[in-house]
Amino acid sequence: MFLPHTQKHQLDWDYLAGYDHIKRDIEDTVLLALTHGDIYDKITAATRMKNETNRPKCILFEGPPGCGKTTSAKIISQQVEIPLVYMPLEAIMSKYYGESESRLAEIFEASAAMGSVILFIDEIDSLATSREAGLHEATRRILSTLLRKIDSFESDGEVLVICATNRKKDLDPALISRLDLSIRFELPDAKTRAAIFKRYAKQLSDEDLDRLGELSIHLSGRDISDICKDAERKWASKYIRKEVKEIVPNLSVYIDATANRLTQMGETNLRMDGDFNPHLIA
Repeated sequence: MFLPHTQKHQLDWDYLAGYDHIKRDIEDTVLLALTHGDIYDKITAATRMKNETNRPKCILFEGPPGCGKTTSAKIISQQVEIPLVYMPLEAIMSKYYGESESRLAEIFEASAAMGSVILFIDEIDSLATSREAGLHEATRRILSTLLRKIDSFESDGEVLVICATNRKKDLDPALISRLDLSIRFELPDAKTRAAIFKRYAKQLSDEDLDRLGELSIHLSGRDISDICKDAERKWASKYIRKEVKEIVPNLSVYIDATANRLTQMGETNLRMDGDFNPHLIA
C-alpha cells in the first residue's frame, strides 16, 4: 500500500520527466474529479433525469512496461492525499479451486472499507483476457468476480479503480465497456529520454544528455533509470580501484551502459526501424 502522508519526498509531476500531454489529460479528467467532486455532482444534478455521478470510477493506463503507469498512479495518490492499494497479479492467483476469485473479492471489499482509496490493478490483462480467446474455467470465474466488483464501485464515490496493461487488445470487451477513460503511455521520444537521463545524471551537459537521448532508442524510463544505476556502480568500482580520479561519472560510462542495455534487449526487438546497431553508438 502507498500512503501519501508517510512518504519522505513529495511526489509531483516533475518526478515523471516528459509526458506533458498525458499529465494534462490526467489532471483534467482524474485529479480535478477527485478534488472538485462537488462541481461534477452539481453538473449532473442539473443535467440528468436520474441522480448519478459522471466522475470516472474505472480507468485504464495502457502502454509498454516502464513508461510511468505505476508512477502516475502514485502521483495521483500523493496529489489528492488518498491511499493507493497496489494489487499485483501474484496477490490474486492461487492453484486452489475458488481461492483466486475469493482473494480478488477480499481485496475489493477491504479497499471499499477504507473509504476514499485508489485501487491499482497491475497486469489487468492476466485477469480479464477476452472470453473469445477460450478461457479456462478458473479464469472465467476470476473475470466474472472482477466485473461484479467494478460494478459495485460505480455508484460509490469513494473508490477509484486504475487498471494497467501493456496488452489492451487482449482485454475482454465487458471490461473495456466499463472503462470511463483510457490513457495511453508511449515509449519516450529522444527529447523525453534526454530529460529522463537528466534526472539521474544531472552532472552531464545538455549536449551529452541529448546524445544519450538519441542513442537510447526504444528504451523506457525504467530502462534509463537502470542504465544510470549500472553506470554509477561501474564508475564506483573504477574509483575504488583508482582507475579514475574524478568521483563523478563521465559520459563514456553512460554510453557503455546504454550499449549494454540495448544489446541485452536483443537486436530483433531493437530493429523496429530497420538498421539500428547498438555496437555503433560508442
